[in-house]
Amino acid sequence: MEAATKVQVASWPPGSFDSSADRVTNPTSIPSSFSAYGEPYSWSGREALGPFSGLSSLNNNVHAANSDTTQLAAAASWLFGMEPETYLGILLRGAPDGPLRYDPAGQRRPSEVLNAADPTPGAPGLNSYAVLPTYPATNYMTDNGLFASVPGEAANHANNAMSAFQNLLRPPQVGADPERVRQGRAVFERAGCAGCHSGPALTNHRVIPAADIGTEPTRAKAGAKMEARLAAPGMFATDTPFPLPTDPKLVPLPIPEDKLPQLLLAWGQGGTEGGYKVPNLVGLAWSAPYLHDSGVAVGPDAQKDLGLPGTLEKGVSPDPANSLRALIDRRIRDRIVAANEGSEKARTARATGKGHGYWADEPAGFTEADQRVLITYLLSIDRLTEDLPTP
Repeated sequence: MEAATKVQVASWPPGSFDSSADRVTNPTSIPSSFSAYGEPYSWSGREALGPFSGLSSLNNNVHAANSDTTQLAAAASWLFGMEPETYLGILLRGAPDGPLRYDPAGQRRPSEVLNAADPTPGAPGLNSYAVLPTYPATNYMTDNGLFASVPGEAANHANNAMSAFQNLLRPPQVGADPERVRQGRAVFERAGCAGCHSGPALTNHRVIPAADIGTEPTRAKAGAKMEARLAAPGMFATDTPFPLPTDPKLVPLPIPEDKLPQLLLAWGQGGTEGGYKVPNLVGLAWSAPYLHDSGVAVGPDAQKDLGLPGTLEKGVSPDPANSLRALIDRRIRDRIVAANEGSEKARTARATGKGHGYWADEPAGFTEADQRVLITYLLSIDRLTEDLPTP
């Protein structure tokens, strides 16, 4: 099992991660931190409730679910079909030598090893959490009913502070000829890109069904199993001290009726096959490769550095301009997809480079000159496109 796991993890393209609990290898590119007006968050768009339009939910889950695998033991039976002790035994058997190392030949059960070394005995797992009464059930604000919190601060305070900081981040200015940028924006509109990529951060905040967008579908439904253990979405009041008082105030998070279909689609629940959100376009010059699976990647040599095997797998950084051209030109994309299909690593990671079949190429009536100015425009987006107050 250890060897098989290493093969899966080693297949992740650099700059990607997979913390989903679906037991399927389907990593996603780490999203940029230029988050203002980019909601909903995560590639599927499932982080949509709570402070900062869901951004605090995303930041919380990094610490309350992703970085502490021990807290998953309470849900192992219904998430993985695995007894909690078996789950912890697998996990702790590989721990570095020390108090968390489980010895199958020893006298203690895995949970006893964990409890003896746990620096936070009042909370599940190893990290410091404010725990909802519904733990370990999922709600649409937190995967597991936990909020990473720091003693002496309000519950979930650090995650909210991180969201406020993140929403102030702007990418470095690229610098481009204003006339070429203007021409590129005209091509952007003529190609129909603005139909989805609209608003301050060039997203309409919608989740698109995976079948419609045409990308590899498994990641879109990674949250489907969590539907079996759902609690009503809620959180602690933002002024709740941590450690929690005996009667902490709980705040329900009602889901507007018109928002529910999008939320179910984002989580791959309610009979849907899941979807992917329309990403914001601020900072494209700094976020290559493209698509959720990092599959649209072209290096400095546009003829040879194709796909993941021609770039990240051999230590070559994707070139943003060349990669964006592959995103909009189907002839180049076909070569990218073929290159990824020829890589065992990319196949293992389900990184295809397929999907987003919206073209600005010769068959669609666009010239290479059109492509060049369009790419200039896309790479120039280094700020919100409307004069809005700082979030």
